[in-house]
Amino acid sequence: MGETLRNMLGTPRLLALGEAVLSIVLILIATAVAIRPLTAVVRRALAPRGEAHDADPQVQRRALEHPQRREEAHPRHRDKVPHDLHAIHTYPMKVLVTGGAGFIGSHVVDAYVEEGYDVVVVDNLTTGRREFLNPRARFFEMDIRDSDLRGVFERERPDVVNHHAAQASVTASVDDPAHDADVNIMGTLNLLELAKAFGTRKIVFASTGGAIYGDPERIPADESHPTRPLAPYGISKMAGEFYVRFFGGLGMSWAILRYANVYGPRQDPHGEAGVVAIFTNAMLAGNRPKIFGDGTQTRDFVYVEDVARANVLATESEEPGLANIATGVETTVNDVYRHLAESTQFRDPPVYAPARTGEVYRIALDPRQADDWLGWTADVALADGLRRTVDWFRR
Repeated sequence: MGETLRNMLGTPRLLALGEAVLSIVLILIATAVAIRPLTAVVRRALAPRGEAHDADPQVQRRALEHPQRREEAHPRHRDKVPHDLHAIHTYPMKVLVTGGAGFIGSHVVDAYVEEGYDVVVVDNLTTGRREFLNPRARFFEMDIRDSDLRGVFERERPDVVNHHAAQASVTASVDDPAHDADVNIMGTLNLLELAKAFGTRKIVFASTGGAIYGDPERIPADESHPTRPLAPYGISKMAGEFYVRFFGGLGMSWAILRYANVYGPRQDPHGEAGVVAIFTNAMLAGNRPKIFGDGTQTRDFVYVEDVARANVLATESEEPGLANIATGVETTVNDVYRHLAESTQFRDPPVYAPARTGEVYRIALDPRQADDWLGWTADVALADGLRRTVDWFRR
């Protein structure tokens, strides 16, 4: 470089000046290259977050008719990307939660918000409740089968889709298998196709353990246990799992969480799926709860906040996978009744009725794979979780 400058400049004084100028230029170039990534990080960190809007249909319609041009601001959406989400994100990841106004889904939304995610909720409020919505999440009142769902994806372009919207009643699935399949299979397929079309990187799918495994050959049942659903609900959830895996093979990462019997605050006391909520609500009102069967049937009860934590861990995992979200402990329905009667100071015995079609007699799920894959174990003991649930219902 010095010889070149001598030939160009000719004199030692000019040579020294030229070398000094060249050094300064090289330093400036190196500094600009070094600080460019940091500048991008700071700019993204200071960028304004989206604010929650209400569920007014006109507000939603205007939002859908004028989608943001997020593909221009973030060209990452146009490219196929690796499964390691956090390796390429220096700003809050956006997650769309279907069923995010429901019992489990609303707790999942709360957990995401607490961890700093940018959250969008889609719920038709059939079983969800507006008061369960987190005010920091944007809400679209919509069915997962609606054609307008495309507009939500076009506007929001989520990095992750967490799918909790479902027809979740075993009894209803037996009474109307076609409706169960329409919601749980066709609705899921519609959601997955939109996720693929708009660059979603990961699907987290809420599935079921007891309804998929059927009457277990071994207890606790692990993920390798044969799947023999006893009701259309279990069949449709099993189909959803296969579709999630299929779309995972097209470039998306995935996580499937097979829940045991989830209980806790916000559970619907008027549905057939939530025995803890049903018993608690009846006892606090002074009514004798009904037990279908003799009460010796067992379930694996897992607290809803533990389930929400599992969803966050599954979202953050770099590896796709499937796991039971459970405690591994069998508890009889009679024992649940006894615990709740003590907490509510209820004195009367239950009313026993014939067992219902499509329900397993004994079930508990092996949670060890969730620990191996996600580092997750259930933290809340049953007695403590039941007390928290009763306290919530008393409010």
